Amino acid sequence: MLYNNAVYEIIKTPLAFKLLRYMILYETEQTGRETARNIGISFVHAHRILEGLVKQGIVIKRKAGKANLFKINQKHETVKRIIQPLVLEEKGLAKNILTAKLELAAKKALSVVLYGSVSEGKEGPDSDVDVFFLVKDSQTKEILKEKLSELAEDFAISTGNRLDSLILTVAEYLKEKNNKKGVVESIEKGELLFGKPIGEVIQK
Repeated sequence: MLYNNAVYEIIKTPLAFKLLRYMILYETEQTGRETARNIGISFVHAHRILEGLVKQGIVIKRKAGKANLFKINQKHETVKRIIQPLVLEEKGLAKNILTAKLELAAKKALSVVLYGSVSEGKEGPDSDVDVFFLVKDSQTKEILKEKLSELAEDFAISTGNRLDSLILTVAEYLKEKNNKKGVVESIEKGELLFGKPIGEVIQK
């Protein structure tokens, strides 16, 4: 294994990191062709990256009939200490940041949901971060608006993104849902950050 400049030598290209991320998150043993197909890169690129990682001990290769199977080496020190923590932290980055920053404000809400481009994995560097807050009444809505206004500047400075908060009372949400507004569909596909799932709240 390498001890100096290890991360650079292992993750020299975006494709190498894409492949490593896939192998760590899914922990499957696959042929090079299967891996290439699943992450959307050419077999030639995947094979070259995999063989390089095998040479460094990051990936284990074994023969299965005529095929070669590859899997991440979970016991490798660089995988355990650097690559796996990096990949797992990246996977939960948005949720981890939002739960830390919105914890106090979320106490006023019945449900808090991350939706839109960040939730869908389609955001750009300067995309807004869309967060929906479902509250019981108009009074709570106004209190929450004030709290989120105070948080907005800190969020922008620490992330480079604008926090775009949508706050609706249960009655307002049901009206939007009955009118089949597109934003409701996006919210319902989002990721719950705090509280109960919206479906449980509006059924009461």
